[in-house]
Amino acid sequence: MDLDNKDNIEIDDQILNDTDNIETRDEIISDTDEEIIDGEGNIVTGEEFIDGTNNTEINEEIIDGEGNIVTDEEIINNAGDLETDNKVMDNKNKKNNNTNTRSSKHKIYVSYSMRLGIATAIFVVFLLISIFLVNKTFSYSESRVINYSERKALDYKVYLKPNTFYDDQYLNKDMIYVANLIDTINVDFDYNFNIDEPYSINFTYQILGELVIEDPSTNATFLKKEYALSTEKSQQLENNNTLNIKETINIDYDHYNDITNAYKAKYGVETNSYLKVYLKVTKNCTDDDVISLNDSEDTAVKIPLSERAVEILLDSQEGDSNHQAITNAKLTFDVYAAIVGAISTLIAMISLIKVIKLLTFALEKHNKYDKYIKKILREYDRLIVETSTDYDSRDHNVIRVASFEELLDVRDNLKLPIMYYNVSNHSKCHFYIMNKNDIYLITIKEADLE
Repeated sequence: MDLDNKDNIEIDDQILNDTDNIETRDEIISDTDEEIIDGEGNIVTGEEFIDGTNNTEINEEIIDGEGNIVTDEEIINNAGDLETDNKVMDNKNKKNNNTNTRSSKHKIYVSYSMRLGIATAIFVVFLLISIFLVNKTFSYSESRVINYSERKALDYKVYLKPNTFYDDQYLNKDMIYVANLIDTINVDFDYNFNIDEPYSINFTYQILGELVIEDPSTNATFLKKEYALSTEKSQQLENNNTLNIKETINIDYDHYNDITNAYKAKYGVETNSYLKVYLKVTKNCTDDDVISLNDSEDTAVKIPLSERAVEILLDSQEGDSNHQAITNAKLTFDVYAAIVGAISTLIAMISLIKVIKLLTFALEKHNKYDKYIKKILREYDRLIVETSTDYDSRDHNVIRVASFEELLDVRDNLKLPIMYYNVSNHSKCHFYIMNKNDIYLITIKEADLE
């Protein structure tokens, strides 16, 4: 069968798109031996036609979407260009996404009023701390009078040797005793201390004995010898008002009586001898506020020696004795408070400097930020529209540009006005261009111009 016209020949794009419906070369040859007229009016066989389509360029004309006639080669080239354009758009989208990612990580902006408030608050707080610590660093306490009292009591019992005259083992005080019947003398000391204010005071005490041999007419001393009748002990008054001491001692009367008798017999002199037994109490204030305490008056008894009849006498008055202690005037220095106070003062001074700088900045009519914004508005007045509405990033793709000059390039390309929005006087504003769903933005802040 002959193909008389060109309309019956499938054009190249149909052959390329419908490859599933095209018979192979051998099938065409086997199916027909008829002659076929090619595009130039020549008669060719089926085999020659197939070979011609494989070895020659297809000259069919194709009309593109705009009504222009293009060849297959131009379509292929345009397809390559389209692929290149798609790559460019992908790179642009990636760049925009990176820009948006970087813009989402920009530092938090702190307004001028908030910075001024924070600096003022820091200054006030650390100033108060500094004043408190300076007062605490140096403290002076004047001397003052503290009242205290001491109460002393003494009791004794005279224990007797076995005898047929007394049924009791001992005799109470304030009696006359036969020297040869005295075995031991038991002495009880009771000391009580009371002070008006709580203090820390250390008490040391000990029972001592003093053997005295003297001339009976002149009271001149032949011999005086001291004995420690008990070990030294101590008690601590810890931030309290009262303390009580009780001690008991047994005196071997014959021991000390034999000493005086031997002295008298050896030297043949008339003597007056006795053993003085007393409680020695020493006070020492361990508080920082040191007070001077008087030495306690000794509570003592005098036991006559080398006598046939013995009358034991009290050497000091029992009862209460009132005293006054005087605190020492002192100036104390707290190192820790001084160090912390110095640091607080330094922080307060730095905060004060910052407050002064911020106040000075607010009072200046033409600071660096204002001059820069004024210059932009003056030079690009025809391109900039001042608005009272800020941009909305919720439904837009925000693209942050690096500088105002870059924003001018965007404006030149898009032929759209630059919007100016004043966020905060003297400190922050936005310049932006809205293009459909895209917002090209630059934020200018006073802090960035310092």
